[in-house]
Amino acid sequence: METASFFKDHVIANFGVSRNRFESGKNSLNYNQVTGVFATPSTVPDAVLYKNLVQFGLVVKPLKNVSIFYGENSNFATTGFSGTT
Repeated sequence: METASFFKDHVIANFGVSRNRFESGKNSLNYNQVTGVFATPSTVPDAVLYKNLVQFGLVVKPLKNVSIFYGENSNFATTGFSGTT
């Protein structure tokens, strides 16, 4: 998060970015019907999701005891996504 102040701290701005990665996979266990032996278990990647999250805010102090604030941030849930392999 970065913060910048202007006009003797009457305007304060902040900004931040993060990049999140979520990977979904399936466990695979193969069985050889001819030999009757299970193969070594393996994990098969199913999907990968990258998401850039941005947050920012602005505080304006027009009077000594008055502040006006605006802020916004983004988030995401890892359920039910359509990722890429």
